Formats: sequence, C-alpha cells, structure tokens
Amino acid sequence: MEGKIFPSPEVLRVLAKSYVEVRLHTDNESLRRLKEVRFQGDVSIPAYEIVDPATGARVRDGRGREAVFKGADLPSGRRFLRFLSKHAAARG
Repeated sequence: MEGKIFPSPEVLRVLAKSYVEVRLHTDNESLRRLKEVRFQGDVSIPAYEIVDPATGARVRDGRGREAVFKGADLPSGRRFLRFLSKHAAARG
C-alpha cells in the first residue's frame, strides 16, 4: 500500500486535502497489544482508521459503522480510494 497505493495521484490528492497521517507500527509485543485493544482483537495488517482529531474517537459512517479499512488493496487501490473519499466527503 505505501509503495503503490499512497503515491498514486488520486490517493495523494484526497490524503493531502482531508487527512493527517499518524502511524502505529506494531513491531514489538507491547504495541501489538495496543493494536489488539484498539481493533478489538483483530490484528489485520495493514489497518487504517479515520479518527476525529477533536475527540480521538473513530469516525462513523451514515450507518453507524466505524471508519476502518483492513487489509491491502492491491494492485489498484480503488476500494481504499473510495473509503478515503467517502469519509472525506462526509466530514465536509
């Protein structure tokens, strides 16, 4: 994802306009445990979530589902771009 999807012009445009990147690397046991708690036992890698910067809570869509994208979206990145665009549009 980082090498192929993030650098694509469409994804870069949405990310630059609507998001601030924050990373949590889970290379050691204590961080892996934090990710398990944050993602309620699901440790899919990679996992992307959209968080409200004012509250730290996960953003929810119109159906009340949390804004979380799990797994890689290779080779095209189209599902990931839809995910980003949908939540950027919902936030204004």
